[in-house]
Amino acid sequence: MSEEDKKRLIELIESDLKKLTEVIEKHESLTLKKIIKYIPIGIPLFSINLEDFIQLITKYCFNITMENPLTIESKASKLLNERLELISNIFFKDIRLRPVETFNYPFHLGGTQMPSAISILFLLYLAIFKKFISSSEMISNIFQDLYEEWIYSFSNNKMPLTFITYSPVSTEVGDYKISEKFTIRAQRPHLKLEDSPMSKGSYFEYISSYFVPGAPKALISPVPCYLVYQEEVDFEFKSPFKDGKPVSLYELDNTKLIAQEKHILGKFHEMINSLCLFGKDFKFDDFIIELPWWFYSEANKYDKFKKPIKAHELRVLYKDEIKDFINFYSDIEQSRIFLDKEQGIIARRYFQIHNREDLPDIILDACIILEMLFTRSIKQELKYRLCLNGGLFLASNWEEFNEYNKIFSDIYDLRSTIVHGGNWKKKINELMRDEKFQDEYHFIFEVRQLINKILRKVVSLLVKDPGILKKFSEKNYFLENSDIIKK
Repeated sequence: MSEEDKKRLIELIESDLKKLTEVIEKHESLTLKKIIKYIPIGIPLFSINLEDFIQLITKYCFNITMENPLTIESKASKLLNERLELISNIFFKDIRLRPVETFNYPFHLGGTQMPSAISILFLLYLAIFKKFISSSEMISNIFQDLYEEWIYSFSNNKMPLTFITYSPVSTEVGDYKISEKFTIRAQRPHLKLEDSPMSKGSYFEYISSYFVPGAPKALISPVPCYLVYQEEVDFEFKSPFKDGKPVSLYELDNTKLIAQEKHILGKFHEMINSLCLFGKDFKFDDFIIELPWWFYSEANKYDKFKKPIKAHELRVLYKDEIKDFINFYSDIEQSRIFLDKEQGIIARRYFQIHNREDLPDIILDACIILEMLFTRSIKQELKYRLCLNGGLFLASNWEEFNEYNKIFSDIYDLRSTIVHGGNWKKKINELMRDEKFQDEYHFIFEVRQLINKILRKVVSLLVKDPGILKKFSEKNYFLENSDIIKK
């Protein structure tokens, strides 16, 4: 590869994207200037459909018109051929192509084929276009950054992955850095190509669900919000054949990649549990993986991000809460309450408590956490020990102790009714009459709040003493360390 090749390709890209922006400005109803106005500087667009983008590029930059973008190589023009030759010289000359082997990485152990030169060309144009219209950077600088990312990746067999899921909504637009690898991003726009009968051309539609700039806090007018986790992972080239016969996924050695999957899932669940423990009603569905620019990923499909948002107080993360949450998450990480292997059951059950809807399941998950904390090394009198130790752990006076003792007793009795096949609905109705719960959802809310209060205190203790949970097994620990007794 020569510097002259790079210089020439950058010139062509600058010329092509200039043509493209002129076409879009001419035909679309909402101009790029207006789109850029709503994007925080430096934040790329979430999604632009690749097929839509290819149709515009090929039509207005390469003078090729087609219905199916996949047939483009058979209709390549002289303009396109020059760019393909430059792409091959710059990106593939020093990298050994592996036509038989597959490209394997965490969460995609089955492998995928390496992209071809023509795929790299369009994905490079798309990556530059997204960055260019959402920042003030020069195209030459954007190109260099993308090129260096490619070279680093294939020189070290590592690549960046971005994991994206929904998070509690926000009333503020912007990016909020929670930790080194986690960011909460509010209001990321999407662009979708639409046919315009008015102008007899094409234009980009700006997808902006629930966007209400400057909405007052009291109105809770939510902005779509995403939890973003960035990680550098390994990738491996593997042959799908051995001795001329296909090799199944289970025969491949993916030990290292599987370990990275577990680490990433662990960090994701730690963050999700932290949001719940902070008091935000977080429901985890699944994450979308944004691949490096040289692959077309799910994050470039705008319809993946049109999930309806339910707005109520417990699902809104206000701007003035961000700093408190950052400090809170730092304590969670330090405590390792959701990552410690010995206490892994706490992380799993807590996650289920906030992602289930059925009361029996929530009660059983909650009781597993309660028994693990308050009846450690105890085989007899479980209910008595649970109520006693739980009350001593939370209460600051005898009146509170009696209240907590009653709550733990009710939860344990309900758990026993469920486990032994009793009429748990009848038991709930009795509790609602005695405790004045409105309905079973109110009871679920109170159980979650109770578990939150317990675990927040456990976190504060773990930060001071990482071995504190082992002391919970001591016979008189809760009695000797109770705020009631200390008074």
